[in-house]
Amino acid sequence: MVLKVRKLCEHTTLMNIMIGLANKHETFPSVLADNGYQLDSICPSFLNKDGKEVNPDLIFKSHAENNLFIVECKTGTLQEEQAITYKSLTSEEVKQQNITTLPGNFSLDKTWVCIEKNLTKVNSKNSEWKLNFPIVCKFNTTLKKSNNIPFNSTILNSIFTKGIDIPNNIPTVYYSFSPEDPEEYILMHILPAIIKLSLNPHKDYFTLEELLKETHLLYEYLDKNEKTKLRKRLGSILSYLERSELKEFLNKVTNTPNAWQIIKNRILSFRNKCQKMIKEYHSILQKKEEEKKQKKISDF
Repeated sequence: MVLKVRKLCEHTTLMNIMIGLANKHETFPSVLADNGYQLDSICPSFLNKDGKEVNPDLIFKSHAENNLFIVECKTGTLQEEQAITYKSLTSEEVKQQNITTLPGNFSLDKTWVCIEKNLTKVNSKNSEWKLNFPIVCKFNTTLKKSNNIPFNSTILNSIFTKGIDIPNNIPTVYYSFSPEDPEEYILMHILPAIIKLSLNPHKDYFTLEELLKETHLLYEYLDKNEKTKLRKRLGSILSYLERSELKEFLNKVTNTPNAWQIIKNRILSFRNKCQKMIKEYHSILQKKEEEKKQKKISDF
């Protein structure tokens, strides 16, 4: 039995929370799905009328309200130029880029979603840069709107003004990791997937594409540029592992592009090695979290 660790980074946590709200799940609220909102795309990348790149985290759609809901999850640096480009985006520009299946003249809602520790900074920049975004914040176990700026959608306004109770166990299958997540975190997701793919009796290798599909349940919603970034990151990690910790087990397939294989008759040893690595990476991440907590206490 492979140990599966599902410790989330802050940005990835927010991504899974928002996607989770638009999917039916036994133990997680589906308030967006219940009110007619569906996930449209993950990390789309397109150009606005001025030729500037727009790369929001998530886009949701509602046919009932004829509304597109664009979400940016903010846990780190805020960039003014990016924010203003995001603010100026119009429904006509979105329509011209063919990044949504929503037809006709739809309305547009844009928001920043953040965690409580970043709320002061997010609110400050929202005001300073005159963005006028409704800000949605995760307060401990509640997700709700934190300012008085309304959404265009009456449904979104009602949902996020009232607030949503978020359980401790957040589903992680929707968006397992991003290209920017720490290597230790990504490895905890891909190692169990590699073991599973390597046990395929009909094939003695796996591709980066198969690994990406295995680790991302909503693969088909990923933008093609996001897929490219993820494949590149996975290839870089596997190349490193082939030269280091898994050099006794992992080989790149020479005659097949972006393909890897576990050396024959080494599957059991490989699985044991992966379990050990996952436990080690989990300990590293736990240590980092503890250091962050101690720093907060000392700063206070």
